[in-house]
Amino acid sequence: MYRSVLLVLRYFKYRLRSAGAHGIHSPFVFDLYTKVIHGSTDAVKKKSLVELRKKISGDKRILKVSDYGTAEGKSTQRKLSVSYIARNYASGTKKAELLCRLSEYFSPSTILELGTSIGIGTLALALGSPKSKVISLEGSAETAGVAKENFVSVGITNVEVITGEFSGTLSPALEKFSSVDLIFIDGNHRSAPTLSYFEQCLPKANENSLFIFDDIHWSADMENAWKQIQNHPSVSLTIDLFEVGLVFFRKGIARQNFILKYY
Repeated sequence: MYRSVLLVLRYFKYRLRSAGAHGIHSPFVFDLYTKVIHGSTDAVKKKSLVELRKKISGDKRILKVSDYGTAEGKSTQRKLSVSYIARNYASGTKKAELLCRLSEYFSPSTILELGTSIGIGTLALALGSPKSKVISLEGSAETAGVAKENFVSVGITNVEVITGEFSGTLSPALEKFSSVDLIFIDGNHRSAPTLSYFEQCLPKANENSLFIFDDIHWSADMENAWKQIQNHPSVSLTIDLFEVGLVFFRKGIARQNFILKYY
């Protein structure tokens, strides 16, 4: 309850500080904001996302879920239904559509995701850029199994899911890429691991890479991680959309940190 109240307060703070299109003076960010952040999702892709969410929302199967990324930093194992995971942990419809539009707009050749869950965010990224090579890491084997089923049901074939703790899977996954164009970090809600993943992935970033961080305002600890990422010398531009943060490494643009209204 206390954490929920704090999250609401952080959201109100974000809303007070956020700007709309009129406050954007960067051509790159203005184009991204109008065409993607506040753009429309392709109808066919949106239908796939909506239908999958509807399907898993009614899935009562019970899974043994290993969670290595709790805010308290403890490894836990719980029994949760697929429908419960869909309601409480999987990417929401609006976030999934945003991921799909970002992937479509930047058309990355390579995508890495940390935190597959039951695959909604993964599906969104893969649908947005169907020719991409997508690798997604998931700590829980049974959750990953459901994600794979979901990819098959939608006809997605460009996703490889690797199961295990990120401490053992991230480095081998990165070795599969010469560089990574898009990275979605959605596997931990603590500052130290988030920053560690960021540092490990940095050598694979290129000038056009996009790093997406989930739940940047989840806690004061995560907000601290976000501030450190914003101030990193490799980062040229960031966009705070409250639920997610976008990080760019582009040269030739003024170093800025935007806080933009999303919804």
